[in-house]
Amino acid sequence: MIRYELRKKKNSFNGEELYFAKALHLSKSTTESIAEKIERNCGVKKCQVYAVLTEFAECLKESMANGENVDLDYIGRFKVEIESRGVKDPKDFSTDNITGAHINFTPESVKGKQTLISGMEYMEMK
Repeated sequence: MIRYELRKKKNSFNGEELYFAKALHLSKSTTESIAEKIERNCGVKKCQVYAVLTEFAECLKESMANGENVDLDYIGRFKVEIESRGVKDPKDFSTDNITGAHINFTPESVKGKQTLISGMEYMEMK
């Protein structure tokens, strides 16, 4: 169940105030808790699941460091994006112009529906 609260925001174009839903995150899942769930659901020991998840993180990092997109069935795509300062002439560009990087995650989509969030229910918290 996705819990949310309503928040008032002012429209920057016309000043109108409207209420929008804002998701509330009241708890979190950790590697440990995910490993426990997989152990219960699949009959694989938690320590083995934990080892696989830890190695998965290393493989994900290595693949992205090699410039690869990582597509995971039922989950989605991870890819690295970079930010940089612009230059007028390409000859003036060097890696010193690169200011940072971030990971972009796109959930898997089947027929226009994101499989990770399809079928979720919502409840307002007051």
